Amino acid sequence: MAYFYSTDKFGRFMKKFYLLPLILATTLFSCDVIDDPFGGATPIDPIDTTTVKRKILIEEFTGHRCNNCPSAATEIKTLQASGFGDQIIAVAIHAGPSNFTGTNPNYPTDFTTPEGEEWATYFGLFGLPIGMVSRAQYSSTTTLHLKRYEDWGGLANDLRSLPAEIKITLAASLSADSTSTTADVQISTLEELDNNHKLVVLLMENNIVSPQTMPDYTRNTSYNHMFVFRKTFNTAWGEPVFEAGVGTGETFTKQLSLPMDTNWVPANCQIIAYVYDEVTQEVKQAEIVDLIP
Repeated sequence: MAYFYSTDKFGRFMKKFYLLPLILATTLFSCDVIDDPFGGATPIDPIDTTTVKRKILIEEFTGHRCNNCPSAATEIKTLQASGFGDQIIAVAIHAGPSNFTGTNPNYPTDFTTPEGEEWATYFGLFGLPIGMVSRAQYSSTTTLHLKRYEDWGGLANDLRSLPAEIKITLAASLSADSTSTTADVQISTLEELDNNHKLVVLLMENNIVSPQTMPDYTRNTSYNHMFVFRKTFNTAWGEPVFEAGVGTGETFTKQLSLPMDTNWVPANCQIIAYVYDEVTQEVKQAEIVDLIP
């Protein structure tokens, strides 16, 4: 069963309370791993690799004390291995109520971040695990953009067939003393853009061994946490890159730097850059590179 927030404990989500009966009816799901993410009904379309591919950003809201969350993490790996390949870019955002994300002697690692909590509040996070697929179908009055993990594959398949409007070229480097990282981003328009667009660059880390509650409610002390969001280079909402009405062939170049926390392992870190529509919130393109190739 899915986890849902207690609204009397987490008052900041009261604005979504009136939707809870509908959400309960439409978003309950089991913790079983889905072997066929499309249920045999939604085949993966072939993609023309001679053109720029649109990449899909899955933002997975998760917690190390959430027993259903490992199934959502497995779903991401299943999608990446089932034909999407590098068109699926995932980031795991530990955010939400402390009974799922908080620390204690059995769960000592604090994965939460200020940006993660900011996103959770803005997008109306109501339970774990849940996610957004390129923030498609965003609404300021509902939470239909928050999808159960069984639905990620179908929506991602629909989005990947759309023409890419933006191309991102991304490179990353680590300082000689390993105290900071630099991201070099170049963004080009492939089509005219109707709305203002913004760029967010973030760092995430893989292969973090730390306890996790499992679907059977046991505690796996050797759990390997993947795609863990650590910090953005340029705030939770990024910075403007293109104004509405910009034509094709326009280019934006930016270099950003971020101090490295001593707890992060550079060899396990990756940099993600994504561009989103400021009006619709939809992520139009994303790219990822290893911090250390």
